[in-house]
Amino acid sequence: MDKIICSEMNCILNQLDTNDLLKIPAELINYFKENADKQCDYKIDFTLPLKNQNLNPETINYLCAINYLYLSDKSEQEELRDIYEENDRRIAEKTDIYKVFQKKKEKNAEKYHSSTSNNSLIVYEKHSLIKNIIHKIKVFFYKK
Repeated sequence: MDKIICSEMNCILNQLDTNDLLKIPAELINYFKENADKQCDYKIDFTLPLKNQNLNPETINYLCAINYLYLSDKSEQEELRDIYEENDRRIAEKTDIYKVFQKKKEKNAEKYHSSTSNNSLIVYEKHSLIKNIIHKIKVFFYKK
């Protein structure tokens, strides 16, 4: 994991309430502390929403996972699961997987046709065994 992400996570986790911090496994908190960038000290303004903080997208993903797994009760988890499923469905509608692969296939076909249309083909002639032997002898004697 990136040190910047660990630094951001460490900064955010340090600002949590002690009751919430006790819900998160100590190994996870220690992991973020140990792998954080010691030279960078991140300051986060908690008066602003996290989406306005210029955080790394992976940091936001980790925060969502920690919130879902450790800080939410069962009813909140169900609400979050519904929100995540709705977001996945909207993303899937925007990017139809078959269209993505079709576009990639068309681009590859265009590359192939453009590269083969400019090049001329090499004519291959098959020689008989006797002609090959004579050619080898000529090459052998004419070497300097």
